[in-house]
Amino acid sequence: MKLTLFVPLYNEEKRLNVEEYISSISQLQGLNLVLVNDGSSDDTSTMLERLKGPKIEIVNFSTNQGKGEALRKAMREYLLQNEVEIVGYLDCDGAFPKSAVVTFLRTATEKIQNGNFQVCIASRIMLSGRDVLREAKRHYISRILITLIGFRYSFMPYDSQSGLKIFRVTQALNDSLKIPFRTKWLFDIELLSRLHRMSNENLIWEEPVMAWADKPGSHLRLRNFANVFKEVVTLYLLKAKD
Repeated sequence: MKLTLFVPLYNEEKRLNVEEYISSISQLQGLNLVLVNDGSSDDTSTMLERLKGPKIEIVNFSTNQGKGEALRKAMREYLLQNEVEIVGYLDCDGAFPKSAVVTFLRTATEKIQNGNFQVCIASRIMLSGRDVLREAKRHYISRILITLIGFRYSFMPYDSQSGLKIFRVTQALNDSLKIPFRTKWLFDIELLSRLHRMSNENLIWEEPVMAWADKPGSHLRLRNFANVFKEVVTLYLLKAKD
């Protein structure tokens, strides 16, 4: 199984343990990483050059694209040049501990291979026996947003905004990556919606993760949620055109 994870980074030089986290994830068997430097203005590029190796590629954007667009462009270009069965993306902040990433990837790749799913999402649902620690205010605002989105996109999973997802490489995925995203914070919704529209197969499997914790330094702050609500309106309008 050929699996490549894309890791978006923007001004991560001072975030604690990013380099160590990426290095430890890269050691997983059968996994390649593409580190996507989204126009960082600090010394992130120097850190990435230290990480570069046989299993780690670097993509540098000279200007900031936004997380979704940086991932879309990097994934699209990579798929045009490489034969790979599964791709995905992982946030660099270490919110998913390595042990949770390992367990998820093992289960998720099996689901994609054997269950004929196109997407597997590392769900941060708070279940008994799981060590999922979410800041209450961010959690409740996120649930309100996802509930609003669910009125229009009824197929959306519980945790569409999870920072760890993998996708089976299909023509539908390639086609979904051709078009720029209209939203900055809700690009996951757009991508899943495109795949849903283009595919006749079972689309999404959500796998609850064993552990996850909010990390300081997130680029999505509470003051950004007003803009996120505006993007919900954009998604409503996009759905109306389908």
